[in-house]
Amino acid sequence: MENEFMKLQLDSLEDFEYIKSCVLEASRGTIKETSGVGNDPETFEAVSKCVEKWINKLFKYVSYNTQINGIDYNEAVESQEETLPFDERLNDAVQEKELEYYEMLVRITNRRRVIPEQAKLLLADAMRRQSSIVDRVDACSMDSDDNDDDQNMFEIPEKEKTMEMYRKGLSLLSDLKKSVSANFSKLERAQTVVDDLFLLHQNH
Repeated sequence: MENEFMKLQLDSLEDFEYIKSCVLEASRGTIKETSGVGNDPETFEAVSKCVEKWINKLFKYVSYNTQINGIDYNEAVESQEETLPFDERLNDAVQEKELEYYEMLVRITNRRRVIPEQAKLLLADAMRRQSSIVDRVDACSMDSDDNDDDQNMFEIPEKEKTMEMYRKGLSLLSDLKKSVSANFSKLERAQTVVDDLFLLHQNH
C-alpha cells in the first residue's frame, strides 16, 4: 500500500538533527517551567531523560517518512560522506601543509648547495693552519737543535692546538651532517602529512 502521508523533505542530515535538538531543548524548558520539578535537580534530570528517550524514539519513526535531497533518510545516512558539504577547514589544512612542504624543500635545497662549499672552506682553512704550524715547528727545529727543552715546550702547545682545531672541525662537520639529516626527516614527515591530508581531501 502506498504511503498516504507526504514525506518530510530536508536539505541535509544536519537539518534533521537540528529540528530534533530544538524539540529536545523545548521539552526541557517546558518540563522545568510547568512540571514543578525545576527546583529538584534529580527529579528534573530523571523526567528529562524519560522525555528525551521518548523524543528519540519518535524521531526514529519520523525518519522513516523523511527524505534528504530526495533520498530516503536511511540511505542518506549510509552515504553520509557523499551528502556532507565541502570541508573548508580540511582544505585549508591541506594548503597550509603544502606550503610548509615547499618552504622546507627550498631551505633544504639551499643547504645542499651551501653546506658542501662551507665544508670545503673549513677543510682548506684547517689544512692551511696545520701547514703553517708544521712550518713554524720545522723552522724552530732548524734554528736551535741544541735547545731541546725549549723546542719541546713549543711543540706540545702547537700540537695541542692542531688537535683541538681538528676536533672542532670534525664536530662542525658532524653538526652539519646532523642538521641536513634532521631537515630531510622533517621533509619526509611533512610529505607524509600532505599526502595523507590530500587523500582524505579527495575522499571528501
